[in-house]
Amino acid sequence: MQRTDTAGALSLYQGYLLSADAAERGREYIKSRRTRMVRAESLAKRVEADMRPITPWPGCTKTTAALAAARYLLWEGCQRGELRQVEGAWGRTYWQVVR
Repeated sequence: MQRTDTAGALSLYQGYLLSADAAERGREYIKSRRTRMVRAESLAKRVEADMRPITPWPGCTKTTAALAAARYLLWEGCQRGELRQVEGAWGRTYWQVVR
């Protein structure tokens, strides 16, 4: 995953650009979930429409770039103490909002 970030301005994931506004909307979606679980795939569907190709990596699609961006937003929330990682019954990973 390739990423550049200067004070939340622009982020580049696998050659696709995610604007600061779109990233903020993703963070707001995470916060709006309250005590419910958040999956990277559901967050990726929210930010996929905002991904703009700049220099796409060979073999990379908008969907995989959106998934990389969603995983970063989830990791970032975990670092801020807003999320925690939960292992599901069948080995799936979920993120739960910490109150």
